[in-house]
Amino acid sequence: MSLLVGVLSIGEGHTRSRFMAVEPALVPGDASDRGPSSSDPLFTLDAGFDPATWDGIVIHHSGGMFADEASLDRLHRRLGSPDGITHHFLIGNGMGVDEGVIAITDRWNRQRPGVHVGGAAGAWHNQRSISICLVGDGDERPFSRDQIQSLASLVRRLQAACEIPAERVRLAREVAGSDAVSSPGGYFPVATFREQLLP
Repeated sequence: MSLLVGVLSIGEGHTRSRFMAVEPALVPGDASDRGPSSSDPLFTLDAGFDPATWDGIVIHHSGGMFADEASLDRLHRRLGSPDGITHHFLIGNGMGVDEGVIAITDRWNRQRPGVHVGGAAGAWHNQRSISICLVGDGDERPFSRDQIQSLASLVRRLQAACEIPAERVRLAREVAGSDAVSSPGGYFPVATFREQLLP
């Protein structure tokens, strides 16, 4: 089932963000679908990890071809997020974060709620959903195979750790409360992605 065997390792030689008090961990996608372990950087966090905190996952795109933690932190502060970057994870396209690499942001490291969904459902999703952002614009072009594979792997790992069923893995446009939101874009491979989720 897994096309990603052998890809898990701590990223070496990747540029790390300088804006956070704790640098993000950079972890290539992993196909193991395992839950939290003492050696898994997804769950070895400064704030500790309580899987009961999280009930859903929301998938976004950055809306531009270049993004890294520092650039999104600056943008989100300008847009009104006082504690910076609104997402828990970024998945790189090679322009800011290496292609297919999962960047763990300071928001996840400190287990803070997100600031990524507006509208009526926003309060619940911001408190209870994990925000994953694909670097790129899914309305302009498809995401890379590596990005989608890393996304599916990350989501499965989070599903297993937090007991999140597939029906609570949503696209940003499905929970936005506004027809103006298309994230993660028209090129996002919805069916292919959903086929790879845990039930």
